[in-house]
Amino acid sequence: MITNLTAGEHGFHVHTIGNLSMNCSAAGGHFNPTNMDHGAPNATVRHVGDLGNIVAMNNSIAVVNITDMQISLRGNNSIVGRAIVVHANRDDLGLGNNTESRITGNAGPRYGCGIITLTDDFERPLSSNTKTVRNYTIFTQARTMLKEILLIYALIYFSSGCGPGAGRDRTFRATARAIMFRAANGSANPTVRIGRVLFTQIGNQVTLTGRVRGLTQGLHGFHLTGQVRGLTQGLHGFHVHRRGDLTNNCLGSGPHFNPNMQNHGGPASAMRHVGDLGNIIAGPNGVARINIQDSQITLRTGARNSIVGRALVVHVLPDDLGLGGDNGSLTTGNAGPRFGCGIITLT
Repeated sequence: MITNLTAGEHGFHVHTIGNLSMNCSAAGGHFNPTNMDHGAPNATVRHVGDLGNIVAMNNSIAVVNITDMQISLRGNNSIVGRAIVVHANRDDLGLGNNTESRITGNAGPRYGCGIITLTDDFERPLSSNTKTVRNYTIFTQARTMLKEILLIYALIYFSSGCGPGAGRDRTFRATARAIMFRAANGSANPTVRIGRVLFTQIGNQVTLTGRVRGLTQGLHGFHLTGQVRGLTQGLHGFHVHRRGDLTNNCLGSGPHFNPNMQNHGGPASAMRHVGDLGNIIAGPNGVARINIQDSQITLRTGARNSIVGRALVVHVLPDDLGLGGDNGSLTTGNAGPRFGCGIITLT
């Protein structure tokens, strides 16, 4: 459900970018990979992100239960890592007889937004007798945040079939980012920002480099640029974790992303978690600049090793890269508590 709405209908859409800043306007336009006009969920001509309206009752609560055949967790129509937005006004479903109706449905300002993140279920392929799986039900839960911006936590449950993605391709290109926050207690998302990390993938290789001042690209690389601040001097474990949940001191993100069920190791180890990115090094000023190259993680939504919608976590202690000789070393690298975390979203 979504709370604090005025009674009546409110436009409800998936938007292109997983960025909740600037009163949700940074999320961009409706997710529209097929370049169609805006329409109703059951219309032939519509944006993929057009989910129609939700209805708030007199108690200001809208209970959401939507089934849609166009949105997907993989491929061109994947909504993972994008933003889901509730608007202040009703969506006219493209029937308003003006240009704005064909773009936004005249749904007005953005009342609240959230990033669509992965759940545990996405990591475990399910058997299916069907050839195409495009039927998903979206449930959302809302919490009022600073400046009365509503943050929607979108959990996506799917009924069947979620196999590994297509084979790797050197021409594949994608970008993503993770806004990093200081770990905080409780069920609310953390708010103290400690850094930003930018990702670029070209082909099948991932590179994490440089500062937040911009992306750099190689011939066949994935570039993550960024810095994390507020750290103690020295090494800090740096991993992709399973879930895009930043609550409870980042513990909501679960364990390291490990779809292949391997022991923990270093980035160059034959045996490692997909999410094992080793250590970052903080200088005397508490800032760690990132320069990592990796060929296991990917931004292909729906691929087995995709990190989109998952959490990027920096730890308090060094990662021993699986060489510590104990069970903790083989699961976490003994990297200790989680200092900060962020959700990896598409840009």
